[in-house]
Amino acid sequence: MQVGQRGSRAAREQQAEARRSLALFGGFAAVTGTVSLFTLPTDALVWLGLPIVLGLAVAVAVFAHVEKTTGGEVLVGAALSSLSMPVALGGEATAVAARTLFLVFALIFMTATVAVRAMIGRVTKAGGPPRWLALLLAPAVLAVLAWLAARAELAEVAPMAAIPVCVVSFALSVKPPSPRYLRPIGWTLVAATILTAIILVVGERLL
Repeated sequence: MQVGQRGSRAAREQQAEARRSLALFGGFAAVTGTVSLFTLPTDALVWLGLPIVLGLAVAVAVFAHVEKTTGGEVLVGAALSSLSMPVALGGEATAVAARTLFLVFALIFMTATVAVRAMIGRVTKAGGPPRWLALLLAPAVLAVLAWLAARAELAEVAPMAAIPVCVVSFALSVKPPSPRYLRPIGWTLVAATILTAIILVVGERLL
């Protein structure tokens, strides 16, 4: 819903549309959320608290006008990824599978966000994460996922599933392209994310 960050003109022109969207999607979320309280298994209900807490943190970030910073976008990615925990557990997936879905997507979204913002900042001189952080993050994420998989905390496929997005993110950090290529970069990351999902589902039959 429009909360005024984009100015009074946007508020006037999009207020009705925002209210309709809030009524439609908010109503749907309220109904399905209420039903889930009576149908989800106990472990899924417990993990339902995670997206609620992260969602509240995102709301605070929005009203603090920091949702478009690197940290704010990473928080949004984590909040969206966290929904996989109760959904997977509600679908009778194992705890390992649910954790794998959440952590893989949360970490690759973080990696991609840092890489893109570092690329934009370096080319436009507008600040952003340092390039060294973007360069180190992709291999660090793969190493963490491999370590957790070796400890049986995550599925063995976890590091392999993260490779597509991590490779794209690392490439953006090694040789940052011009920001005018943001659209194809975005679609490339979307394709890499879809490939991650396919690897998770097919590779280990997580869902």
